[in-house]
Amino acid sequence: MLDHSKPSDSIPKIAWLIWGLGAFFYFAQYAIRLVPSVIQAELTVTFEMSATSLGYLGGLFYYPYIAMQMPIGTLADRFGPRLLLTFGAFFCGLSALLFGWADSLVQIYLSRFLLGLFASAGFVCALKLATVWFPARMLGLIIGITQTFGMLGASSGGPLSMINQHYDYSTIMVVMGGVFILLSLASFMFVRNGQAPSTQSQAHSDDSNLNNILKTVLKSKYTWINAMYAGFIYAPVQVLGEYWGAQFFANVYGITPKQGAFAASTLFIGWIVGG
Repeated sequence: MLDHSKPSDSIPKIAWLIWGLGAFFYFAQYAIRLVPSVIQAELTVTFEMSATSLGYLGGLFYYPYIAMQMPIGTLADRFGPRLLLTFGAFFCGLSALLFGWADSLVQIYLSRFLLGLFASAGFVCALKLATVWFPARMLGLIIGITQTFGMLGASSGGPLSMINQHYDYSTIMVVMGGVFILLSLASFMFVRNGQAPSTQSQAHSDDSNLNNILKTVLKSKYTWINAMYAGFIYAPVQVLGEYWGAQFFANVYGITPKQGAFAASTLFIGWIVGG
């Protein structure tokens, strides 16, 4: 008698769509957080922003984004990535609309803060979906592809600067806000937390051990060594490439802002190849 059962590590076709929506969220949140670096000249004129004000604007994304990295992992385990992606994408869209329609500096700051808060769901949820929907033998590859999606978004500064030559930043942000809201709807419709009903119940059964696991991780010196190593590599590249790079290259090397944006983008192209 033939055994028609599927191998335990077979990949449902829907898995690629489910993980792909999470990976696209990661791509889109990288692309939208680049916009202030591309439109610095417009922001300076429109809101009379100084270099210090622009620095605050850049930092307001990272404060909530960094603070949410551990809580978002806990929330993904407890409630599942579907809910987090749906609400995260929706509120990222609202923050983009707020930025595009803002008529005061306070609204710009608030938009940037909200974007960092809700964009934090992207990478963690994409990885969570990868672990649920793909066999362990493929995790390294899927995580690498997920990171590639993010770096493609980060390298979009050059194309965004070209778009900005034809459309003002308000139009760009409103369109990007609409993309996030559509992504929210798609996440609600298609993303599923697991392949079987037991997946979510298993996550809940593990909640009682979460505090002990967290304490074990935080007490390990290797956690802090690895985190500091990765952080000191990541932070300078991100700050230069995402926010100050385009203006830096333009001022130091006497090139146009568009050329500076393309130059900064090559940092992330290198990250794609190396990663």
